Amino acid sequence: MADPWQDPDADRVIDVVRRRFDLIRATRGEADRRRRRFCLPGYDLDMTCAGVAAGDLLCLAFDHRRCETLEGRNPALQWRIGDAHGIAGLPPQPDPPTDLHPLGSLHRNADNTVLIERRRGFTTVFDVAAMELTTIVDGPSAIDTDLVAKPLLRFLLPLLMRQGLVLCHAALLGGRDAGLLVTGRGGSGKSTISAAALLAGAGFCSDDFVALERRGEALVGHCIYASIMLGRGQIDHFPALAAHALRLRRDVFEKHMVPVAAAFPGQVRDMLRIDAVAVPEIVAAPRSELVTGSVADMLRAVAPTSVFSSPWREGERVRFLFDTISRLEPLAYRSGSDFGGIAAPLQARYGF
Repeated sequence: MADPWQDPDADRVIDVVRRRFDLIRATRGEADRRRRRFCLPGYDLDMTCAGVAAGDLLCLAFDHRRCETLEGRNPALQWRIGDAHGIAGLPPQPDPPTDLHPLGSLHRNADNTVLIERRRGFTTVFDVAAMELTTIVDGPSAIDTDLVAKPLLRFLLPLLMRQGLVLCHAALLGGRDAGLLVTGRGGSGKSTISAAALLAGAGFCSDDFVALERRGEALVGHCIYASIMLGRGQIDHFPALAAHALRLRRDVFEKHMVPVAAAFPGQVRDMLRIDAVAVPEIVAAPRSELVTGSVADMLRAVAPTSVFSSPWREGERVRFLFDTISRLEPLAYRSGSDFGGIAAPLQARYGF
């Protein structure tokens, strides 16, 4: 049986993508090029783009991590972004081996040295040995909301594992130093809690994916993506967020993205110590509250949603989540129908 993750043309794809980037960079003028650096947890990300508009969109969620110089204490990760829109004579890319999923498809070569993520009008290749990512995009109109909210997600999942960091599908919100990890399946209310907490003045570390790290007996979460995604029905309840929201190419989620670092710069927390985990519940009562939950419910919420949201289903990830999360206080976050009061339990716990 053929390996569904393998692309027999993967080595040819990375060669074509690199040649495309070199041609795009040679064609774009100096004013349409940019270099930026980001100090991510575990990695120094050095970004070069040929096509400023596309590069700015793809780095928007990393904006809180921008730094003038890289200190060299972390491994270096190169990211080259080329906007191919309007440029003629670029070599054609081989077709993917399978139909593209609406959120993109991931393939590799036989040696696991090349990874390829494709979406409509968008390709990123990763040379594992060189620690080099190259993205070719057919203009900003080919970039969907999900890509802007969570750039490089599929590549960062395994890379962060190398550094002892585990990406968890959860929101992390709180005060100055400590916060509450809110985890559950999509549609359970995480983003609604995040939106209400932002408007109430909470410290923001994650709406969707947070990087977890053990520090002695403590569990801390690092902010990778300073972004929040809200569906059409959700954002109507938060007009103050809607004023900052971006709606890009129509994607499968039909969501809006709020760049938190730009809209709420004083509230982004690069890191928070996690003192409890809450599973969200939507209740018919107007009042929201935090109540004692169960460890079993907590583990059922955190493990499947984190592991099955990625193709990297390592046993190490599951063990990390079960070992660390099971030590924390289990809570249930009951979100009521009064949207103005959803953040009240967080406010009472963390005093923001």
